[in-house]
Amino acid sequence: MSLLLTLLALGFLTLAHALPNVTAIPLSPGTCTGFPSGFPGASDSADSFLFVPTQVDNPAINNLPTYITGNTLVVALQNTTTADIFCCDHGGAVLSALGDKILLFPTQSPTNMNQMMTLESMAYTSYATGVTGPESSGSKPLAYSHVLNGVKQNGVFLGRDNFTTWAFGRLADDRSWRVRLMTAEAEELQSGEVLGFLSIVGL
Repeated sequence: MSLLLTLLALGFLTLAHALPNVTAIPLSPGTCTGFPSGFPGASDSADSFLFVPTQVDNPAINNLPTYITGNTLVVALQNTTTADIFCCDHGGAVLSALGDKILLFPTQSPTNMNQMMTLESMAYTSYATGVTGPESSGSKPLAYSHVLNGVKQNGVFLGRDNFTTWAFGRLADDRSWRVRLMTAEAEELQSGEVLGFLSIVGL
């Protein structure tokens, strides 16, 4: 009987940590309206928000700070790291806090496994704000709401092309989690990776 109870408990834990099958609804793509902002009604800009891991299959990753390292968005292993702040401007472009760099998904075709694993990660481009044609080097991340069983869920979530599920995996430097969007073209979940969402949280 004790073995049966143990198996049932393990099954309950697995279900409790399973990522819900949500429908992602884009929030005013091409504008900043869907992003949290201190400027209500200002569709052309949204200030001061963070990307926060939530509902991750490994609960230890939830609420850890995200930041940019080597131009790429990652999740810190500890809460002692300072989270990077982002903003939105120029037709829905996600920018660094200073507004001088644009955070995009790369669009180049991968030539090896390493590129495949980072293709759906977000990185800063070398384009400064206001330079013509920054989207030519990547595609913009978007804000989404989640609907589960017909009910809109609390929060705003980061994604692209109606995908908002992210894979979190340990980086080689052992100081942060790699984070990549699980689109239809993304490499399948790898050993050591877990699934979750990135919520967009205003300051």
